[in-house]
Amino acid sequence: MTTSRYSQVEAAVRGAVEDALRSFSSSLAERGLSFQPPVVDVIVSDPSSYTSELRVYFVRGSNIVDAIEFHIFDHGKQMVQAIQVPDWMAEDLEDVINRSKR
Repeated sequence: MTTSRYSQVEAAVRGAVEDALRSFSSSLAERGLSFQPPVVDVIVSDPSSYTSELRVYFVRGSNIVDAIEFHIFDHGKQMVQAIQVPDWMAEDLEDVINRSKR
């Protein structure tokens, strides 16, 4: 896979995560939570072992109180597709909301 293809997949996954976050923003706000924009970190850039992960931090005031993170690629293997993200994020976001206390 080429570097540009890795970037395309990461952008699609990040976009799906952003959509899920927007759909849960009211529920998060009811618990006093907001979120920082999702960040994709490239851990290993060598195409043969390319590894990246996406991370979202949830904050209350200025304190990070929770996070969701997962690999997009691990040692060159794609771990998630954008089409899977809505279901995964809905479940993870429900967990974040349920763990939070106002």
